[in-house]
Amino acid sequence: MSTVSESRTKEDDDVSSGPSLSYELVNTADDQSESAVETEPSTVSAGNGKIYLDAPEKVSISFGIMPSDGRSWVGKMDVKCDDVPQMMREGFYWSVENVIKEEGVVDNYTSPAYSSSNKPKPPCRATRRWILQDMQRPRRWIAYLEVHALTLDIVSNIRLDSWHPNMVVSCSAWGHLDNLVYQFEARAPEDGFNTIYDDLMLRGWWPWPRLRPRTQVFVRRNGGRLQRVDVKELTAEMSD
Repeated sequence: MSTVSESRTKEDDDVSSGPSLSYELVNTADDQSESAVETEPSTVSAGNGKIYLDAPEKVSISFGIMPSDGRSWVGKMDVKCDDVPQMMREGFYWSVENVIKEEGVVDNYTSPAYSSSNKPKPPCRATRRWILQDMQRPRRWIAYLEVHALTLDIVSNIRLDSWHPNMVVSCSAWGHLDNLVYQFEARAPEDGFNTIYDDLMLRGWWPWPRLRPRTQVFVRRNGGRLQRVDVKELTAEMSD
């Protein structure tokens, strides 16, 4: 079974690189907020993610993100930062306020979809991308968030203000020599580790171990069947 511990590429120009996720997609659009967010007109030109590509840091944290239905779309956030331990000690936080609105883009094209079965994979026909950055100065991190879905209407209606940390289903972090220092995947929580701070309870969007109880329900494979598992059960299994 593929996990987030797969080797990443060292070419930061390939922003779509990183650990692959394997989940099945269907054409649903749950978990989308219908609320509109008022924004002030901008005089900045559309950058299409250039500010992220120009950032000199390597990708050092990668999050796999899914809606609670686990099926309408799949997302991945790659974070460039120089100090992963600092992000662990202080917590990794972000919200819609961190989005650089002028850097967003949507691609409408056919690409392989993520699938958890051996059936033919339906194509992902749309990808939406956002660039986010730390609001503290000097900036501690900058991130590239992308979501893949079956149809353009799904990605065009995604609103990040409805997202929450319980949507993170996997996470990996690397040190300066590109070796794994942190790993968690909801489907295999027993394989989670933090080589820097061991059992330190992490805050913000770090998925494990968490300071506050997780209530999200994940789907994992049990033999040849998919099984819905409450995270409280996963936490109990990790403590055994």
